[in-house]
Amino acid sequence: ILKQVIHHLDIEKSLNRVNELCKNEIIIFDPNPSIVVKLCRFIARHEDPEAKIEDVIMALKKFNYKIEKVEYTDVFAMPLSGGYVGIQLIPNHKGVNNFIIRIDKFFSKIINLLKLNRIFCWRYLIYAKKNIDPPTYVGRSGYLPAGRQEFSRSFMHRRDAKDERKNGII
Repeated sequence: ILKQVIHHLDIEKSLNRVNELCKNEIIIFDPNPSIVVKLCRFIARHEDPEAKIEDVIMALKKFNYKIEKVEYTDVFAMPLSGGYVGIQLIPNHKGVNNFIIRIDKFFSKIINLLKLNRIFCWRYLIYAKKNIDPPTYVGRSGYLPAGRQEFSRSFMHRRDAKDERKNGII
């Protein structure tokens, strides 16, 4: 689990090391460098490195991870809490916090449905698993010939990329 750290690291170098340690899956939870977040950081005079979700996904794919889920969260909760560096704008009370979290979840769902998540959500979550090559066994005919195996992998990769574009992952 990489929580709020990937934007501070060299993505490919750190994923190379994570890949050595990781057995099966990885979760990355990081700030979404949207226009709203950039504007708020500018107003607060806070400089922070950025890790664009596209760059992180590309690096994960380079290390043979399959993206299982991408989610955008935190429309209100993160900025109202002050995040890690800002001023807390709401009282630190359990009832208030729970109320803000419920409202945030509700609005995050709406913004995700409207596909405005990349603009208004403050964080993204990527859940990926190590990719296992697709089986090359084909029904009664047995295994694909060597040349056809490479074609099959290439086709599967293009199909996966098309599905990811369609689902808004990339």
